[in-house]
Amino acid sequence: MGTITVEQRDTVLIGSFDNPPHGLIDRGSVEALGRLVARAEEDESVDAVVLTGSHPERFVAHYDVSEILAGVRSSPAISAGLAGASLRTVGAARRLPGADRGLMRTPLAGLVEVGRFQEILLRMNRCGVVFVAAINGSAQGGGCELALACDLRLTASANRRSSSPSRRAAAERSASLGCWAAPMP
Repeated sequence: MGTITVEQRDTVLIGSFDNPPHGLIDRGSVEALGRLVARAEEDESVDAVVLTGSHPERFVAHYDVSEILAGVRSSPAISAGLAGASLRTVGAARRLPGADRGLMRTPLAGLVEVGRFQEILLRMNRCGVVFVAAINGSAQGGGCELALACDLRLTASANRRSSSPSRRAAAERSASLGCWAAPMP
């Protein structure tokens, strides 16, 4: 399970994503990010949050495919229309108190996880502190979305591999932020 090691230096929280060996986003790292954002929202002494990766070649990678596949394998095959309706239904149900816990025990758990990640990224956007992505290596998929959710993005001079999954596309629809973002060169 991924974690985020948090260190406070004066008014700055430094969060380092750690999920060896590949630096993938998983349920643990999403939960840790949620706790870090909550701390930034609640602690008035915090002015900024710097996010980085502990992997020597990676900021944060994509979501752990094995977690996604586990959810897919436990779910029945459905049409695109039914998938869209399921997304809307899960979104509505998640507004009910305690619904997340119940939904996590169903084949819809993967949709709940995507919704949680999206909510955390949106909370970062609304938070009164500055979020900085200190991109120390590649940022793929969800890692790229995380960097885009930050107010500032700083890259190491050797970093040239930050992109959405569709690098060759002129624009990429972000699954989590629900916006259009141009891939980084």
